[in-house]
Amino acid sequence: MIRYALVVLLLFAGQIAQAATINANLQFYFFGTLALKPSGLGTTITCNVELTGIANPSIATIVNAKFTGLGLCPALSAAGLPWSWTPTSVTSAYLAGVKLSLAGTACSTSPVTLNGAWSNSSTAFTASPYQPLGGCIVQSLFLSPTPSFTISP
Repeated sequence: MIRYALVVLLLFAGQIAQAATINANLQFYFFGTLALKPSGLGTTITCNVELTGIANPSIATIVNAKFTGLGLCPALSAAGLPWSWTPTSVTSAYLAGVKLSLAGTACSTSPVTLNGAWSNSSTAFTASPYQPLGGCIVQSLFLSPTPSFTISP
């Protein structure tokens, strides 16, 4: 009986120790949209996002970020690069090190981690809604990589 319990425990521990991996060792682009509500602005700005970086099997390192669109979008800029995007399972990931400023005013002075969901079928990362980023709120963030990633357990 103890032997069977030990086998089950070892199998379970082996599954926990496995990290999710990215299928790519290459340069990539994340394209998508960001809806950000800066404090004191009273409105949400929705911008196009282009992130550029290098992916290895365990992490995607983002070295450049560009925001475009109408209104205040061109005044949005990234700070604290590189950021990192890390899958934690085949259905979840996080974007770490995020710092943004709008027209020279920092949303946050410290890097922030944005948690979210990953979908292999749509090859997309969607941040959990309404995450604080210092004095701003990330109402939504959708990113899709090119070339596509497939996350494996």
